[in-house]
Amino acid sequence: MTISMPKRSMHAFALLGLLAVQAAPVHAAPAAITQEEALSRRELQEAIGDLKLRLRDQDKWVRKRAVESLAKLGTPGAWSLVIGALADLNGEVSDTAQYLLARIDSADVLDELYGKNGLRSRDEWVSLRAAEVLGRVRIEVDGEALIGELSRRSPEMRRTLLWSVERLARAGNLGGDIAKRIQPAIDKEVRRGRDPRVRAGALFALAAIDSAAARPLTIDALNSREGAVRVGALALAVSVLGEGAEDAAMRCVADPEVPVRLQAIQVLAALGTRSAAQTLVARLSSEDDERVSWSLLDRLREISGLKHRLDPRPWRRWAAGLDEDWKALDTSGKGNAKGDDEDQTAAFAGLPVRSKRVCFLIDLSGSIWRERSDGRTRKEIVDEKLREVLESLPADAEFNLIPYTAKPIPWNDRLAPAKASNVKKATAFFEKINSGGTGNFWDAVLLALTDPRVDTIVTLTDGSPTGGRRYHLGLIVPLLEESNRTRHVVFDSILVDSSKKLQRYWSDLAAISDGRSIAIDLD
Repeated sequence: MTISMPKRSMHAFALLGLLAVQAAPVHAAPAAITQEEALSRRELQEAIGDLKLRLRDQDKWVRKRAVESLAKLGTPGAWSLVIGALADLNGEVSDTAQYLLARIDSADVLDELYGKNGLRSRDEWVSLRAAEVLGRVRIEVDGEALIGELSRRSPEMRRTLLWSVERLARAGNLGGDIAKRIQPAIDKEVRRGRDPRVRAGALFALAAIDSAAARPLTIDALNSREGAVRVGALALAVSVLGEGAEDAAMRCVADPEVPVRLQAIQVLAALGTRSAAQTLVARLSSEDDERVSWSLLDRLREISGLKHRLDPRPWRRWAAGLDEDWKALDTSGKGNAKGDDEDQTAAFAGLPVRSKRVCFLIDLSGSIWRERSDGRTRKEIVDEKLREVLESLPADAEFNLIPYTAKPIPWNDRLAPAKASNVKKATAFFEKINSGGTGNFWDAVLLALTDPRVDTIVTLTDGSPTGGRRYHLGLIVPLLEESNRTRHVVFDSILVDSSKKLQRYWSDLAAISDGRSIAIDLD
């Protein structure tokens, strides 16, 4: 049953916006309080009491709005309730709380966020949320509190802690004894950590704290047996190694692991020298991976301003004619020069598929079941579009299909060859699905990423995740960016009935992963 607001406090609730501006923090009363100020404080306490009740409402959207109102108040008591909302099982509520907690500006509130209701909570989701948000606050954070939790078993938690230290260091908000406690703990994680992605995260954090100290470890990491560690070292090459960056990238551009080659390509393009451009052209001539070939083409188009295709011959002629002091075009802020994809062999609802190891995610929530003017549902149109793209995949391609509602509904547990029999099975599987409900994108994308061979994820969605533990795209996008920086999976998206605000989030996700996002009309 929904909890109703007491009538006596309706006035106080209506004044929330005003009180958020004029009310003083309840723990810091002035020496003398006027009658008007006392009234405002009583109203504030009543309003917080009403919002506390609303945090127990059965409707998740009521709880979400209560979190937003408490954040607007911004008093320690209000923030305490927002911290408590991190434990809400619905992402619409807990994600909203996590996102808004970055606004805190009080050391007292930070102390609570470090404690048993936040970072040191026994609830893994709560501690993970607190670890992330501590990297986004705009006041000084005790880095020792973050480093003190590095003994956690979860690699995701340790990586998040290091990511927060990295962000705080770059923003100048990292407090604590950096030289004697924080830096040595991170250095140890770089050298001895068991999980390669955590080791890479530690290297990122160390470079943010002290790039000179990170230099020898970055050089060592370039020779690591773990691809994720080599990717991390390459990502830091320009800022940490300086003149040694080009040599490092040239040695790694033929690395046996695709993410390492992709990172080396980015470094060479960023350096923009004649020798770097010629190395990229030479690699285009010998590269046999579809995904890497497209990345090479995109980078060459960016630095040259030319629109040649995948055929390496015109690129070789261009590279041979470069002057010794040639420098790449300044492409900062201009986006990727992806051309018009003349060489692509398949497309899904108008989006070119530039991969031979692709997973399709399809959001089956709400609007896809809407009936069109011709009597067919949008789902039936997607049935046709999916069949078209799967049938047009090259014979040597691999694919998987994960429709999702409240939970993922995978067709297969891994990529499968794009042979006719598999395409027939996958399309039949999808056409029979009639499930609806919420659209839990987070669990679907995490499932897709468990297959190490997937290099591209194409999502068809209305753009708004619902259900599950993750809801806020303002969190989902940077979380995927952090998780993906040693893997380099492309996130493409096809948006249906998506607002401009949501489209911007999906465009950001595409941009940080070398992907694309388009909006279409299924009607």
